[in-house]
Formats: sequence, structure tokens, C-alpha cells
Amino acid sequence: MIVQTRQVRHEWHGLEAGGWRLEARSAVVSPGVLVCASLLQPPASSFQPGAILLTPDVVSWTDGGCRGNPGPGGWGMLLVNAASRDCLERCGGERTTTNNRMEITAAIMVLRSLKKPGLTVVINSDSQLLIKGATEWMRGWKARGWRRKEGELLNADLWQELDRLMEVQSTTWKWVKGHAGDPGNERADQLTNRAMDAVQAGQDADWTNRTTWTGRLG
Repeated sequence: MIVQTRQVRHEWHGLEAGGWRLEARSAVVSPGVLVCASLLQPPASSFQPGAILLTPDVVSWTDGGCRGNPGPGGWGMLLVNAASRDCLERCGGERTTTNNRMEITAAIMVLRSLKKPGLTVVINSDSQLLIKGATEWMRGWKARGWRRKEGELLNADLWQELDRLMEVQSTTWKWVKGHAGDPGNERADQLTNRAMDAVQAGQDADWTNRTTWTGRLG
């Protein structure tokens, strides 16, 4: 599922193996832009010309998890600058949180990491709640004062921040199946578990401003 809504670095060895390649020339990709085959060639049943023609500035993957729910949790994100092929990874966590809060937080951290407004950003996530919340339900919540029809909206503080950040960037959401071999999703999961391990060990897991690697991909 690819949905378009409103308007980088740690080593990642599986980039090319995961379907990434540097396009010399393409009808849908600018010369010299790093693209992912899965973005350009989705299943026929989900073909959407608008999404296929999009050449994003940034492609990202997010994940979040919790051991106990509520309990110690973590989030992980990585994003790739399509032009420079630079990659940024970040992860963090909280002592007492939930799966859904960590999933939303990971997406927030992607958008917070972008220094320039007006970028085209693809966020890949295995969380249906995150994607449907951002693309289908948020408008109704906002119209009702950040409440559901049934009453209280859980995690309203995070949904409001995500909404604000989505106003700044042109964000496209793509659902990916978790633990199914997608290299970006697998890496985001590893980062999430690293954060949860740190939280459970009593270590500071707030790594949002720490760049762990400053090399260049490829």
C-alpha cells in the first residue's frame, strides 16, 4: 500500500542486496538517483501512477516496539538521502511506554531529522495503525478537537506533533510487511531492539541527537 498525503548515517551492508541501485538514466528517476526496485515496481494490484512517478528526496524506514505493552520500549529509524546516498540511523526508547507510541515516535523522528522544508519523503512502516492514522483518520480526529467519535484519542500528543511535521514535508506512506526480508524494515527492527535492550539495562536510550556513523554509502 502506498499513500501520498500532504505536504542522513550508520553503515548498512544490505543496501544493494535489498534492491537498491544507482540509476544512470530512467524515465521515472532522475540520473544518478538511488532508487529502490520495490518503490518503482509495486504489485500490479496496487499500481498508482502518482506514486510511481514520485522521485523522493528521502526514503525512510521506521519501527517501534515494547516489551510488556506497557513496558520498556524502543523506536528505530533510518533514512537515505536519495541524491547523496548518505544514510542516517537513530534509535531511542522510554522506560514505560506502548508499542503504538513507539511506532508513532519513530515516524516523528524521521521528520524531525530533516533540516529543510518541502522535501518529498517516503516513510516505510509495518504499522497499519500508524499509516491509517496518518492518512485516513487524522483529519477526523483534528476536526473533533483531537478526539475519536467514541471519545478519547490515545496518544493525541504524538498525533498532533506528527500532523504538524507533515504540514512541512510532502509525505508518502508505504506499508511493508514486518519480518519479511525487507532490508530497511529489518534494520529498523534491529535498531528498535537495540534501544529496548539499552532501556532494560538501565542505560540512557535517548539517542535522538547522536549520529553513529558519518560515512557515505556505496
